[in-house]
Amino acid sequence: MKWLLFIAFLIPFCSIAQEDEWKVKRCEGINTSRSEILVTMMGENVVIAQRSKIGFINDVSLPDTSYTLFMAQRGSTYDSLEMVEMLPFSIGRYDDGSAFFHPGDAALWISSANNYRKGSLGTLKIYRYFWYGDSWSKPRPFDFNNPDYHMTHPWMDMDNKRIFFSSDMPGGQGGMDIWFCNMLANGSWSDPIPMPGINTEGNEIFPTYFNDALYFSSDREGGQLDIYRSARITQWESCEKLPEPWNSPKDDLQLVMIDEFKGFITSSRQGALGSDDIFIIQREVPVTEEEKIIGLLECMGQPLRDIQVQMWNERNEIILNVKTDTLGRFDLAQMDPMKNYRVKVTGLPPQVVQKSYVHFLDSQFNRIRSFKLNIDGTFEFQFLPSDQLVSIEKLSNQDRSVLHIPLDGQVFQYTPGDIGENEAVYVLDDDGELLAVSYTSQNGRFHIPELRPLSAYTFKMKEDGRDLNLIITDGQNETVIPVNDGEAHYQRLNDDELVRIVDENNKPIFIRDDEVFIIRDIYYRFDSINLNPFAKDQLTQLSRILSANPQISIELSSHTDSRGRAEYNQALSEKRASSARNFLIAIGVDPKRIEAFGFGESKLTNHCSDDVECSEQEHALNRRSEIKIKVNPAR
Repeated sequence: MKWLLFIAFLIPFCSIAQEDEWKVKRCEGINTSRSEILVTMMGENVVIAQRSKIGFINDVSLPDTSYTLFMAQRGSTYDSLEMVEMLPFSIGRYDDGSAFFHPGDAALWISSANNYRKGSLGTLKIYRYFWYGDSWSKPRPFDFNNPDYHMTHPWMDMDNKRIFFSSDMPGGQGGMDIWFCNMLANGSWSDPIPMPGINTEGNEIFPTYFNDALYFSSDREGGQLDIYRSARITQWESCEKLPEPWNSPKDDLQLVMIDEFKGFITSSRQGALGSDDIFIIQREVPVTEEEKIIGLLECMGQPLRDIQVQMWNERNEIILNVKTDTLGRFDLAQMDPMKNYRVKVTGLPPQVVQKSYVHFLDSQFNRIRSFKLNIDGTFEFQFLPSDQLVSIEKLSNQDRSVLHIPLDGQVFQYTPGDIGENEAVYVLDDDGELLAVSYTSQNGRFHIPELRPLSAYTFKMKEDGRDLNLIITDGQNETVIPVNDGEAHYQRLNDDELVRIVDENNKPIFIRDDEVFIIRDIYYRFDSINLNPFAKDQLTQLSRILSANPQISIELSSHTDSRGRAEYNQALSEKRASSARNFLIAIGVDPKRIEAFGFGESKLTNHCSDDVECSEQEHALNRRSEIKIKVNPAR
């Protein structure tokens, strides 16, 4: 009778979703030709009962029932386990088997035949050990231990302060039965109560509790042990036998669930190396294309490429270990609704981490959630069901100013063009604050469309021992600077030419007198002089700069694309410049501080001149407003 041979053990489980597929496989690294039983979780580790091979256990006249408790740790997942150490109070001669760890009071409940005598099997009793952080307490016996019958397989329902166990004490249905005691207000236990709705004349052993259901093994059907379930809502009046793959044609002794999606089964089923081995059972939930979620790693609007992303579940298992692609994207691991996860991004400079976000995208690339990285590159989140996920607006950058400069560069080692694509380039100010992120394209070139105007910049690149150089193109000027230990310093303005003002966010910026800026996104529709709401917002920000810096005035110029007659475009640009000037005056700017000019199509920014075929987007770049900042010493 298998129940007698393993009278010192236990199990747990959850409600089974029949529509999902469960897969069972033998755990790697832990099973041997002897018997192993996984008896309980203990934090991130597990406790294993293994058939002893020391002392008098080698006496073949004794039954194969003596077990020793070991601590084991998992690999990257629970598919693989490794024995770490024997528990110090479990030395083989006492037949220590079943165990349950209560994290609330750091107590390990075990059953042990500590009155074992050579040639005879003493009754099993329940004991409790407390973990003090560096040592275990002395064993404390359970109130109802008795030398006349077995008390074994303890397992607690922690929410309802109830302990289940197996016993052949008088008052049961026959053989081993499942009993329970309730904890009283003073911390003692009520008298044991049998569970007649699930006990039979056979043997009911290994009770475990998970998600308001009791799980146990029984040999009621022909002598083989099978796993059964009884829901609390039925008040334990009925039970059901679990289907395959939970049960097999062999003995299935114990079920310890990790969570709703995976657990351990101890079984002698096909594939076992010894008489009983540890198997892992996992629920596979198919993910439809509509449910696929994509991650996007981004810093200041720039996707971050070739960066390591890892994700852990609630059991601290690594379920994702990938690198972002050239669009900063990565496929997220399958996640379970309402479960907690932790993500860590590695390989970024600290200045980049501080300004980086991970966005979750749906299959249509709509942003549904956004997370700012912590200083260590991590963030935690609870995965929401799909019906609670809605599209969100792209994160705004409130620090963006209407005054910005473009900057172009090229990274090379020996000659320009010998460095290829996807080299990360980070731009920092003198205080180490990240200003921009870019990546090289073909021939090592990179473009930063918007950069806060400063007198100097630091460029950081990967430190890999190469001697690199950097060409910086600022307007019509080119400067070649060396890259030492992944860092290069570029002086944009000399002390004798810089002018210090503050932007609309009250941040200091440094410019030249008469420096020209393109007001971001003030684009007019074709053949129109009307300002759209976004353009008005940009001009409002410009008015704040003028208010904060009374020593400056501006020249505002308007430009058109090349379509249409040149004379018409000239007149149109003059009207557009006047439109912008009139708006600024209407919101309080002194008219004397604004001059407005129209240049028509005479100053195109690209190749889209007359009779050249260009896209609407390319033409739109020529329909722009520019401002020149003029310093007035008299003010």
